[in-house]
Amino acid sequence: MTHRLLSHRSAWLAQIGASRHKLVLLTGVQDTSVAIANVRRMVPGCDVLNLSLALSQRLLDAPSHRRPTQAPILLADLLQGQEPLLLYAIEILFDPSLQLEPLRALQAASRSRILLVLWPGAYDHHTLTYAVPDHPEYRRYGPDDLADVLVIPAAELTPEA
Repeated sequence: MTHRLLSHRSAWLAQIGASRHKLVLLTGVQDTSVAIANVRRMVPGCDVLNLSLALSQRLLDAPSHRRPTQAPILLADLLQGQEPLLLYAIEILFDPSLQLEPLRALQAASRSRILLVLWPGAYDHHTLTYAVPDHPEYRRYGPDDLADVLVIPAAELTPEA
């Protein structure tokens, strides 16, 4: 399902709604506020969440040695709901101290809710990345990892789409 440029909102919403994982990764975002505004116009009733801010606030109460076990639980709690949810500022998911697998965590949360995620990395030739290979937060996902994920360049998400 990766990198299918869908020209109509109803087409990609229908496609993602019928998938096992209801996860849409929006790549190539140049301006977060514009992308958020476009998604909100296209998906009425879509909630918006700054994930790094929300999750870090919840993790403050956990001692640092317990954060790797608390992070998945708190993340699942943050991401449950019925309405579509747009996530931005997801960089906390890549923090090595939390020991999360970012894409898997997003996929798990998207089984019961449509998640639209502003992906802060790159997408090129059916490969999704975050950071550079020698960086401790580096992640690389290939076609097999993205089989149930819809990846859409943010440029395709315009109010007219």
